[in-house]
Amino acid sequence: MFAVHDGLQRTGACNDRPVDFGLMRKQLVAWTILTSVLVAVAVWTVLGPPEPTGPHLPFRDLTAAVR
Repeated sequence: MFAVHDGLQRTGACNDRPVDFGLMRKQLVAWTILTSVLVAVAVWTVLGPPEPTGPHLPFRDLTAAVR
């Protein structure tokens, strides 16, 4: 058995260039944001929008009663 690339000589084209970590970081950030947005849209689609309950601040009621 043989693989398709057995007869080919490796040129090392990928190893000739220095690694650009800045570009890799930007791509990772973009991928993370895109994935997060897609997950949020999927959850929003399945579960629906959150119910608007307004601010729940019980300490305001307590301070109003003390005054």
